[in-house]
Parts: sequence; structure tokens; C-alpha cells
Amino acid sequence: MSKLLEGYDVAKGAFIGIPPDDAALRAVLRSLYLRTGDMRERTKAPLTDAEAQAVAAIYAIYDQQGIDPAFAAAEFPLRERAFKGLNSTLPPPKVDGKEQGEAFRNRILGWVSLDEQGKEQLLRDAATLVNEAYGLPSDYALEFASLGEGGPYGQYRVEKTQGGSGRLILDLAKFDPKDGRRAIARLLHELVHVYQAALMRAVVKREIGADDPRYRQVELFILSQAFYATVSDPVRNVGEKYYDDPRERHSQRAYIAWERYWDAGTLTSD
Repeated sequence: MSKLLEGYDVAKGAFIGIPPDDAALRAVLRSLYLRTGDMRERTKAPLTDAEAQAVAAIYAIYDQQGIDPAFAAAEFPLRERAFKGLNSTLPPPKVDGKEQGEAFRNRILGWVSLDEQGKEQLLRDAATLVNEAYGLPSDYALEFASLGEGGPYGQYRVEKTQGGSGRLILDLAKFDPKDGRRAIARLLHELVHVYQAALMRAVVKREIGADDPRYRQVELFILSQAFYATVSDPVRNVGEKYYDDPRERHSQRAYIAWERYWDAGTLTSD
């Protein structure tokens, strides 16, 4: 752990020098995770300031290295299917000879003219499209509600008392009323959290094993649960440091990739 503390530049939020190898980094995270517990049990043994800084250093290292290539390759066709559907210029197929609405790209372009109910419906329809592309669980709840002044625009919650796969809450008041492209980007950021949670559950249930190409990245998602309150949430509004968190970084990559795809029609793997 001393090497992590020595090499981490707190002001820059970056690790300087040659980092420890991947096995050593994961060993530190696993040890701290087992001691602190997951997000819902994080009061078991909070991180010390030095330990929190060591985790931040590990996050910075993984941020510099990028998303695991094997994981990114496995996700790419899912993202491509979702983005193509959202950006489609073709209207939905007719049913019994009747038109089924506008092309999805046109609906997004018309975001500015929609009232609140229309915006909610567009986001619900977009979520359905992404659910199908990613194979997301159908039992999570998509809700529209205030997340408080100064709160986030969206939040995915997995709660012990909540039936199904959790709740995705969107605060529509924090969405730009004129920018449909960005509204979809924000939705995608939160839906990728649903995807992450589904993969994490699959690892816990041993439906995804260590030989699966997604495993190494998903393990980082799981381990990072223990440190969110101590390491990630306090820097939510500090530049881009919040997105050093493995789950937030992955979700934000989808956000950025969507905006690039909308503007230029190009899609690359993470």
C-alpha cells in the first residue's frame, strides 16, 4: 500500500510512475472489501484516510489503463445495437397496415417540443429499446421523481426491500429541456448501471465465472461498492475525479460514446 500512497498525486488525481501490477492492485481492493463489506454494510469497518487514498490511487491507475479490453469487446455489440436503434431514421414497422410512430431519431430531435409527460414517455420508450439490446432484467422500476436540490439527475438503487432488480429514478427537472441528445446520454449512463448490477449478480450467483471475458471488469464493479461513500461520493463535483470510480467511469464512457455516435455516426469500443 505504501507504493500506492507514494505514487499518487492527490492534486492531479493521477498515479505518477510505474504502478503495481494488476494482481497486487486487486489484492489490496479484495482485502479492504472483505474488511469493510459492501455498500449496504459499509459501516462495518470504515476506511482510514490512508486506505481511502490508496483506493483512489488504484482507481486512477485503472482509469489510465481504461476499461478491460475483453469486457469492452463483449459489450460492444450490445452498445452498437442500442445506439443504432436510438439513432434510427426509419419508422417502426407497420402493424396491420398502420403506422406505429416516428423514427426514434426524429423523436429525440423533437424533445424540445414535448411536455413533461411526452418527455417521460420518450425516455421510457428509449429504456425499453436499450433493455432489449442489452438483455437487461425486465423487473426493475423506472420512476420519475425529485432527487433533491443539489442531487444527481438520476440514480439507480438496488434496495433490500425492493422487489425485482431495483429502481432507476430520473429527476426530469435536471434535464435540459432543449437537448434530447443529452437526455438520452443521461438515460444511458443510468441504464449502464442496471447492466452492471445484472452482471454483478451473475458473478455472485456464479453464472459468470473467472474464465468469462467479462469477469475481471465486473470484479472491479463489485469491489468498488465498498468504497463509494468514502472515495467516490465526496468528489462528485470535483472535475472528472468522480468518474475514476470503476462503475461511474464505465457508465460515463457510454454517455460520451452516445454523444459521439449521435454527432458523427462513429462507434468505437472502450
